[in-house]
Amino acid sequence: MCPIIDKDVELAINNLKNCNGVHTISTQVLKESMSLLAVPLSHIFNLCVEQGYFPTELKTGCITPIYKKGDKNNIENYRPVCSLSQFSKIFEKVVFNRMTDYITKNSILSISQYGFRSNMNTESALIDLVDYIHGGLNKKSNVGAVFMDLSKAFDVMSHSILKRNSNTMVLEVHFLIF
Repeated sequence: MCPIIDKDVELAINNLKNCNGVHTISTQVLKESMSLLAVPLSHIFNLCVEQGYFPTELKTGCITPIYKKGDKNNIENYRPVCSLSQFSKIFEKVVFNRMTDYITKNSILSISQYGFRSNMNTESALIDLVDYIHGGLNKKSNVGAVFMDLSKAFDVMSHSILKRNSNTMVLEVHFLIF
């Protein structure tokens, strides 16, 4: 793997959203001092990647309950959102960009993976679905689809299954032909 370079860090800093919270460094300050920070940060990030180490200090965040819907007095209607330090976000973005580039260059994801990919979205998925249905109907085939929307999906997912299969789990959704 090629080492992280200062340009990788600068790109991540440039893409930071403005955040001036109590427990964080101003995004504007980071952007203005980017040329001074990029080289030492890229060195630190390379050491972390080489050693498979993520500093404990970068794991510390401030958790804020965000209201979803329903009764505001019911704690289950809030979701916890953790605000991490700007340095954690920079490191995460650098690694994310590198992983995304690698996955794209090596065609690792299924062509039917739409979420969390650039230039792929729900509209792309719908266009492919409509094309699939239209093609089936033109061939006079029976075509059907099943749609599911799990409310509070992570809350209803079996966490023991996720833990047990976290290294090998691959999820694929296929269109069903009846």
